[in-house]
Amino acid sequence: MDVNKFDLWNDQQMRFKKALLEHDPHIWFPRLRGNMKEDDPTNWFIAFVPPSWGRWEEAVYGVHFDFTYGRPRRLPERIRLVIGVETIIQPSACQAFKEEVISRVNAAAISVPGFVLQAQPRKKLLETDPANPIPFNNQSWRIALDRYTTLQPLIEVIAAVARQYHERDAFAIKWISPPGGYLARFPIESYSWRVLSSTVCIKEIDRSVLLHGGSGIPDEIRFFFGIGNMTIGERRDIGLYHGGMPYEAHVLMDRPAAPRTQLRWNGPFSELLQEMFPGLRKAYLEDATTEGTVPKIRFVRRHVENRYDVEFIDPGDIESDIKVEAEEGFEPGREGKATWFYSKQYERNPANREKAIEIHGLSCVVCGFNFESSYGGWGRGYIEAHHTKPLSSLDEETVVNPETDLFPVCANCHRIIHRRRNRVLTIEEVRGMIQEQKPRLSDSM
Repeated sequence: MDVNKFDLWNDQQMRFKKALLEHDPHIWFPRLRGNMKEDDPTNWFIAFVPPSWGRWEEAVYGVHFDFTYGRPRRLPERIRLVIGVETIIQPSACQAFKEEVISRVNAAAISVPGFVLQAQPRKKLLETDPANPIPFNNQSWRIALDRYTTLQPLIEVIAAVARQYHERDAFAIKWISPPGGYLARFPIESYSWRVLSSTVCIKEIDRSVLLHGGSGIPDEIRFFFGIGNMTIGERRDIGLYHGGMPYEAHVLMDRPAAPRTQLRWNGPFSELLQEMFPGLRKAYLEDATTEGTVPKIRFVRRHVENRYDVEFIDPGDIESDIKVEAEEGFEPGREGKATWFYSKQYERNPANREKAIEIHGLSCVVCGFNFESSYGGWGRGYIEAHHTKPLSSLDEETVVNPETDLFPVCANCHRIIHRRRNRVLTIEEVRGMIQEQKPRLSDSM
């Protein structure tokens, strides 16, 4: 392999990644790797996922873009821009997914010049037309970016089909391939861990967490921390972030069969936990019985490898907050006695709010406000919960889904959502209002 070609390719893929982030800072890069040996320059690519697709798992099922150096023995030197939908064990599901995408593209008369759409199960969904390749030179990244930006209508079609297939539980964002080769669906529970998605994991604060500075990671959830390929004795550093502060931690594989790899953190993070939960720590030290649901740590995977944002969920605080809200009359607006009763019954259910926080976090889903970031320890763990179903539609048979019906919102956004008695705004409407005001505020400065 000509080293100069490798250097050129490395330069192009880094320029392409930088340009993608400038185009959309929320694009997710699940992997950036390759196999560019001197005698086999193949499969060196940059993979990324537009945010509208969601966080697709990249194992057996997955969607990604490849920016790939062509194999010189089989193809001319060129760059390929590819949209892939991969599957190994269920090609029929993959093919059905692709066929539906193509059907919608044709129905909407969406043009994809320079690309070839295909539904074959062993091929990519969309790939640069061999008759119209991207040349391999110092402008490859710019040409690839221009091609990509023309695909936005197609990307929205794929996102829509992906959401539809997710609802069917047939071919979905939330499928992964855990150890053992079988397909499992989130949530995945093992011991005191619960993985809610490829980016969110919940850990109960047990004796090991508070007294021994870490916890074992069950084999079933090792994929969440990206340690499926660790070897015995290997150590990997990871970063934990809470309240804007970084905390050092590491993962250590110290058992031959590795049923429970060890997650350990340094003293500062242990001190933070002890400061936040002194009563629970005292109970563990005295080997006393703990009552009620224990607090939890919420890990959220960042875009950067081995970096995780951390939040703490305390069921005791949630129940206390709900009582205070009810006593002080913090109801979103009463539309009759029955409506108020059902709103109180479902929105103020501590278990529902706790599950909603586990799924969505403690920051406002509308504006991003976080109480702890602004008020420190006094605001830690606090957020209001907004019920998206119209209050008038609730009755005794209503089942509340914390993932789709309850969302954490700050007090300001909650007031605006419920400001008018005759109309409850949607989260998307209030987000739009905020976005509309940003350019005006910028122009006035």
